[in-house]
Amino acid sequence: MSRIEIAAELCKACELCISVCPKNCIEQSDTLNRYGVYPMRMRDLAECTGCTLCATMCPDAAIEVYRTVVEKPQGAEGDRSHLPQSGPEGASHKWDLSPSPAQTKEVAT
Repeated sequence: MSRIEIAAELCKACELCISVCPKNCIEQSDTLNRYGVYPMRMRDLAECTGCTLCATMCPDAAIEVYRTVVEKPQGAEGDRSHLPQSGPEGASHKWDLSPSPAQTKEVAT
């Protein structure tokens, strides 16, 4: 799951990030910062998609986004053995395009 980190000392609580978050992942904290405002924070158990809309909107560059990415296992490049073979023309197929079991890691965007 992706996540965000908001630098509380840079946040001026303009709430622009809240207005653009499609998953409602951001809320106001209950601790004052040096500006005397309650900065934003990521909600507990929020389902962040890593879309970066909040970081793009933030006028103070106080938000860092960490996306969870799927990595292919070594040697998996070009391996399409999990896909069905092509059939007669006009036949309908259900293609399995889901990733093979893979590792995930966080990357800063």
